[in-house]
Amino acid sequence: MADGFGHVGGAGHRPMAPPDGIESGLLRHDYSVRKNSQYDPKDKPDEFWSWREDEPPPSVFFPLHFNLRRLRLYFQNQRDRFCAEIIHSISDKRSVTRELLREQAVRFLYAKPWYEFHALEHIEWIESIPEKIKLETNSVRFWLTMASSFSGELGRLVEQYYWKFRFEKAAVTGVAARKGASSGGRVKAKLHLSEHLAWQKAAVEIWKQRPKLSKIAVAGLVKKKLRVTQTAKHIVRFIRRP
Repeated sequence: MADGFGHVGGAGHRPMAPPDGIESGLLRHDYSVRKNSQYDPKDKPDEFWSWREDEPPPSVFFPLHFNLRRLRLYFQNQRDRFCAEIIHSISDKRSVTRELLREQAVRFLYAKPWYEFHALEHIEWIESIPEKIKLETNSVRFWLTMASSFSGELGRLVEQYYWKFRFEKAAVTGVAARKGASSGGRVKAKLHLSEHLAWQKAAVEIWKQRPKLSKIAVAGLVKKKLRVTQTAKHIVRFIRRP
């Protein structure tokens, strides 16, 4: 994602502040200026407002642009860090699969891993649509509609992720923004995931011996076997039949 007017990140350009008088509040949008430009936010702002040959002025460009490659790289890095930390904390690493990690992550609604896994799914869906259009030429309109829907949802996810983990905790608790963002929901997810994996392991062992038992019955046996304080109705949400 890039916030800026004109050729954001383009070769031969450098970011500068928009002209004086433009108020964006807490947001920050740069103006990508050519290296040979005489632009100055105070003394020479005309370049920001004026046409250049057949090119519209930078002021008419929408200043928010997605770069799917960079978004994918960022969210993959965050997701992989979450998975690595969880796997490192589990003694029986053979019981941990990527799908199980995903299932656990999405249970922590609005925590960092929840956003990261969903954002990556949306990026993968968007990137897969050109190939789907090639294979289903009679469904072009449908897939273009889906691309628009996925893009809108991804935009909302990224927006919420930025504000929630960059500023929310600092605004509520006064903790420095960087510290609040780094903690996010990762610690909470890590602590609970270890517990949930233990429940799943115990449930699998029970089902091997008594495969016809229902999930709620197995959850009750897991509660008794591991002596956990949570109810069987709570445990049943975090176990799955093998």
